[in-house]
Amino acid sequence: MNYIYLFPILGIIISYCYSTSDKFKYYTKYIIYSFVCIVVSIIVLIVSIGRPRNVKNAMLSCILGQVASPLIGIEWEINGSENVPKDEACIIMANHQSALDILGMFHLWPYFRSATAVAKKELVYFVPFGPCLYASGLLLIPRSQSEKSKKILNDAVEVFKKENVNTVSQVIFKNMLKMEYEEISVLNYLFFFVIYHFEL
Repeated sequence: MNYIYLFPILGIIISYCYSTSDKFKYYTKYIIYSFVCIVVSIIVLIVSIGRPRNVKNAMLSCILGQVASPLIGIEWEINGSENVPKDEACIIMANHQSALDILGMFHLWPYFRSATAVAKKELVYFVPFGPCLYASGLLLIPRSQSEKSKKILNDAVEVFKKENVNTVSQVIFKNMLKMEYEEISVLNYLFFFVIYHFEL
């Protein structure tokens, strides 16, 4: 039996469901978004073999990941980019609600040129996205262990100082809906600790 005739029928069914069901449309777009993230993560992991734990890998992720927005019908308007320092580091405290937030990050990240971020350590086990975060130089912290989280940031600050890195911006995502009081305290500590030690 020649199954090639099933493709037009399948296409018609998908097209009909996409145009009549908001839920089907949402999950279709989410699958496309997830597929783009997986492909981008794999590409970045391959590139990172030659430059592991490098913040330039994060920039590559964002440049490649920007293709996801037009594929699922999202347009971005960015205001206030003129306020981003041109030749010095800054701290960005960003609200975080869902996995879809990364779409906005793809388009905002290039404005910071060289940047890293703080993320929860558990993400590293989410293959291939997690290893991509690690390869991109993100600081992965155990949010429920405040002392260990502070030590990780302390060590990172010392490395930046030793290498005289003063143009790497730090992005801290703060999820107020899902975080416990101790976890929020840790992020507040991270925020002001980095500002103090880098004299931002």
